[in-house]
Amino acid sequence: MADTSTGTSPVTHTALVEVNSASTHDNVTPSTVQRENFYANMNCVILDEAKVTFGDNVFIAPSCGFYTAGHPLDVEQRNRGLEYARPIRVGNNVWIGAQVCVLPGVTIGDNTVIGAGSVVNRDIPANVIAAGNPCRVIREITEEDKTKYLL
Repeated sequence: MADTSTGTSPVTHTALVEVNSASTHDNVTPSTVQRENFYANMNCVILDEAKVTFGDNVFIAPSCGFYTAGHPLDVEQRNRGLEYARPIRVGNNVWIGAQVCVLPGVTIGDNTVIGAGSVVNRDIPANVIAAGNPCRVIREITEEDKTKYLL
């Protein structure tokens, strides 16, 4: 039910697996693995030609895409319909901001935050904030971050 005072809908992150109904997942296939406390907001696309693995406590904002498939750069190969697929791995306790695009073969480390609008085309280590196009590490997450947003 919408909160009319703010115009937003409350979101609960307590379900083992919670996927907004407007998301597109091939999560009925064995190619996508979701662990405990996984939440994907609306318009999430998981193209799982290769395995996509999400760790525990992964939160995905709206309009994100996880694409394991790619095509050759060579025009003749591409026009023959050749395709490749590489797995994507997302660690535990990862927060992925809105409109993030994760490309084939990427691993995102534990406890990492990916900023909105990022294009993740290479591995991102654990315990960092990363953002941009292409996505790059901005800084490490520190002890100071634990008190920055106390409620």
